[in-house]
Amino acid sequence: MAVLQTYQTTAGNREDIYDVLQLVSPEETPLFTRLPDAVANARQHQWVEYTLASGSGNADIEGATATGATSSSKARLSNYTQIMSKTGSVSGTQRKVTIVGEQDEFAFQMKKSMLEWKLGAESDLILQISGTGSATSASSMTGLIDAIQTNRVTGSAATIALRESDFNDLLQKIFESGAVPDTCYVNAFNKRRISQFVTSNTRFLSMDGGDNKLVNRVSIYESDFGTIEVILERYMTKTVGLLMKDSLFRKAWLRKPVTFPLAKRGDLDEFEIVGEWTLEYLNQRSGGVLSAFASATS
Repeated sequence: MAVLQTYQTTAGNREDIYDVLQLVSPEETPLFTRLPDAVANARQHQWVEYTLASGSGNADIEGATATGATSSSKARLSNYTQIMSKTGSVSGTQRKVTIVGEQDEFAFQMKKSMLEWKLGAESDLILQISGTGSATSASSMTGLIDAIQTNRVTGSAATIALRESDFNDLLQKIFESGAVPDTCYVNAFNKRRISQFVTSNTRFLSMDGGDNKLVNRVSIYESDFGTIEVILERYMTKTVGLLMKDSLFRKAWLRKPVTFPLAKRGDLDEFEIVGEWTLEYLNQRSGGVLSAFASATS
């Protein structure tokens, strides 16, 4: 007797497909998520900073006459806003067919594009280079690596990977500039380098009796200049790292991102996501850049 088996015919068998979409691309945006928000009111967003006089030389002669002194002036800084947009379109047929996971392809594409918008914002916070813009070219903001100029420690990209002494040298530079950072953003290679800082007081290398778990990482670095949270940042370049006080760097919004449908022009539905914003660095001396370090060890 012949037995009907599954590999002999499939015409009447339903396909087996898991009805949940799986995201295989990275979606974390620690900088964009952690930095506070501010308001921009013009395409050239401006703010003012000032410095304090030195604390030395405070002794006066008895009975001395007051003499006038020149007060220090303020400095005006700025950053240009940039417009970021994402568009998408779905045919009328595609909106009607049965799809995996989502009930509406149009809604899914809008959600996906909003996530892509956020990923682009994360990258630009770090890497973008300022452009004033014109009628034929887009304006762009200054990202963190270009904004932080005062405090930098530079390695030798060909031979020297990040060392603990370099890390602490930059912390000292920032402290001597009058600030204390609280966060470090580094890529995967430099995150592993920091976890190898053998003198860190908060490095864990032990067996947990309950879970039999070996922990070998640095997430909090206790330094002579304060406590630093170490954050893994996917969009940081391999030879660079940032140390900064998060509260003094903000996302300044001229227009927060919104999603809206475009006018109907055929058998398709279209949408656009638009936002306009910039990086506000209230005190770039509260940050520091680790630059030009080797991205591999021999």
